[in-house]
Amino acid sequence: MRIDVPGLIEHVSAAFRLEAGDIILTQRAPLAHGDRGEIEITGIGILRNHVRREVRAVAMR
Repeated sequence: MRIDVPGLIEHVSAAFRLEAGDIILTQRAPLAHGDRGEIEITGIGILRNHVRREVRAVAMR
């Protein structure tokens, strides 16, 4: 689903009361192993998250 920014704000504000300083985060298609998500806020900094697949322990028999 693609929504432009004004449409996104309209949709979110119908469900939540938005106030000055609120941030609406969105995400593209699900991230896969090796991808990197990055958000930059001017004057604050950059948040980077590297995606690694979850390794599950296997019980030995």
